[in-house]
Amino acid sequence: KALTAQGVPVISPESLLLASSPKVNFLIHLLYFALHPTDLAVGFEILNYLAPQNENKHEFIHAHLEGIPELLIREYSYDPVSMEGLSVYEGCIHAIKKFNMAENGSAYISFFLDEVLSVEKTKGAGIETFLTHWESKKTSLGIPSPEGLNALTIMTVHKAKGLEFPIVIYPFANSRIYDDIKPKIWVPATEQVFDPLSHIMLNKNSSLALYPEAIRNAYEEEQCRLELDSFNVLYVALTRAIHGLYVLANKEVTKDGKASQKTYNGLFINYLMQQAKWDDTKLQYDFGNLVPFEEVSDPISETEISFTYSQHEHGPRNTIVDSDMIWESGQQK
Repeated sequence: KALTAQGVPVISPESLLLASSPKVNFLIHLLYFALHPTDLAVGFEILNYLAPQNENKHEFIHAHLEGIPELLIREYSYDPVSMEGLSVYEGCIHAIKKFNMAENGSAYISFFLDEVLSVEKTKGAGIETFLTHWESKKTSLGIPSPEGLNALTIMTVHKAKGLEFPIVIYPFANSRIYDDIKPKIWVPATEQVFDPLSHIMLNKNSSLALYPEAIRNAYEEEQCRLELDSFNVLYVALTRAIHGLYVLANKEVTKDGKASQKTYNGLFINYLMQQAKWDDTKLQYDFGNLVPFEEVSDPISETEISFTYSQHEHGPRNTIVDSDMIWESGQQK
């Protein structure tokens, strides 16, 4: 949100989720409203989308919350009851037209309708069927991330594995190398009192290093695994850049000027100390030269594919079915 507010074009899994689109969410709430016309929470979301984006928004919602069907019929010629006689796809097309939701084109709406059609072909055309599917899939349904665009791509280090980018910014490089959430560890049972158990589970903490050798070895082996995983993640983060890498990390040193050996930023500081480059008053360090490079991609195009309405918004449905799409499905019959 901060980057978008600064006018920086951003591509991220979250921004490309269908559920992040206000238009898609509006269609979903219309479907819910068709099933539950007295649900004030759903009605609020519908009015929140339609309300003017100014100081009168609260008054608009308050004035119409108890009379949403009348408002929709009067202002938009849209009757929520009409959803009941249509398939989900036809109902969404009808709503898109009545609320002028495709004036400038919308990739989110197009991909959403693709999902609606897919559900209709495999599970049925009922509203409840689709909404059940939506609730289980809305955190993963999205638009495929376009490649070759002049935009900032936000992703996790794990997602970046195997990829490369002209410039990489690695923020928050302060991870703990041995970080684990409420860790447990299986260790050999060294006392006969535990027979016939060969292993027991203990809380994992540094005190295990003081236990008998078998337990101490299990603890140290687990620490080595954490260390290896952390270094692998750090390696990926630091090797994705082609032309330039920016690492943003907190400056954290003790009162006697030492840095932790258990955090990424501590490793960076220790490296600077070993290279005799560390200056306690300095906050930025540069290595190498940032060579200008030519853009190899086009900036994000403002052109969008126009939305095409179904030729059969009402009346008999003319459906063309590809036999391969329904093979071994309930619709084959």
